[in-house]
Amino acid sequence: MANVLAAEVTFSAITATDASGNSVSLLAAPATLDLAHLGGARAPIAVGSLGADSFASISYTISGVTVSYVDGTGTVQPNVAATLSCGANTTTCTFTPAAGTAPATVAVTVTLTNAKGPAPLVVGDSTATDVGLEFNLASALDLTGTTVTFTPNATISASQVENEAAPPTLELDGTVSSANASNNSVILKMASGVSAQEAFTTGALDDNLTVAAVQPGTVLYTKATLNTSGSFTATTAEDPNGGVALGTGDEVVSGIVTATTVDNTTTPPTLTSVTVVPNQSTNSATGTADLGTAITIPVASTTLIKDTAPATAAGLATFDQTQVFPGQSVMLAWTDIAATKTAPASMIADEIRPAPVSTSGTSASAVTATSGVSSFTLVPDPATNYAAFVPIATETASANAATSVNVTDGSGNSYTSAAALATGGSGSGMPTGTTVTAQGYLSSAAGAYTLFLATLGN
Repeated sequence: MANVLAAEVTFSAITATDASGNSVSLLAAPATLDLAHLGGARAPIAVGSLGADSFASISYTISGVTVSYVDGTGTVQPNVAATLSCGANTTTCTFTPAAGTAPATVAVTVTLTNAKGPAPLVVGDSTATDVGLEFNLASALDLTGTTVTFTPNATISASQVENEAAPPTLELDGTVSSANASNNSVILKMASGVSAQEAFTTGALDDNLTVAAVQPGTVLYTKATLNTSGSFTATTAEDPNGGVALGTGDEVVSGIVTATTVDNTTTPPTLTSVTVVPNQSTNSATGTADLGTAITIPVASTTLIKDTAPATAAGLATFDQTQVFPGQSVMLAWTDIAATKTAPASMIADEIRPAPVSTSGTSASAVTATSGVSSFTLVPDPATNYAAFVPIATETASANAATSVNVTDGSGNSYTSAAALATGGSGSGMPTGTTVTAQGYLSSAAGAYTLFLATLGN
């Protein structure tokens, strides 16, 4: 589905069932996640305990999906409720229509298998168990006329963490509930309602922050590994609000820029406002009400427009006002927002930072390695690209199909597959025409686009 800015999916139940038919709930309360911005990354739906047992299948139930997208005229269509459907899959998927105040739901059961047949998930009491749902959003979403349809299609992986080849990496974004300097950790509450303990590797905190300086209420965007104990260790942690707690009405969002205004009477031209459609939001006053809604925030001379350590590590050497453009993904912090958003004079952007952007498509060239940097050309899929690589105001289906982006990875290796590129393996080169999902930091210069790679999958 073209030009998706956010796809908020609400999970109302996730259960594991053993061979005897006994089911255990993995989800204590409904949780909502934006799947559009993940693009190969993972985010936690729940963190909790699971009794020792052998499980044969996992079931998940979705009770609502809202999609924000840019239509063919360049207009943002915010928070459109999608019609839920099982599609042609009626064996393992059950559609339940709305009744009274109860919403319509789709429930899907996936049998855990391997190459030899059924493969029950054996859960012990000494190590964390990792259950992952991976959605193909490109085929799950459909837009016919003005009707958005969501057909769930997750594949499920499940194993004990100690048996995995590499520790699972997840995106943990949220607000600090408490900080403990003695063990270098925080309790982080995410927008989905999940709370988790998270420690930090040396240098993980951006801007030379320390855990001792992190106040409760601070917003952190982190990438973390899941430990065998069930806790998390952050390898990168970005703070778009200077390590301080949000005040009443303050907000931090991440999302896609849909418009900017520039004062061309100055030299160089000056960015004066930015419009963003949030896919994640932290606000003590408005909660998650801002998700999917275009918000315009004034930019002042005091606004800090700055790179982050993870973006720099990926290769984005410069992030300034010239890199804030329609289609860019940013983290944006502002203060004194009016709850109704009808008083722009009360808003001011404090910080604008780069955030990962995702797209799917096919490689149009083999991977090459030059001077320690490997790269290939990616042609975004016109059915799934959400305006990441051309200005939204001028985007057309034909322009989408013709647009390409140079994907760059600073490891300097050539790769035999997208999986090898994601894990750092080397080889003769990923074949042209490989279908991939790329997440990274976007840069524009003279109309050409480069994506500095963070994760890649197929």
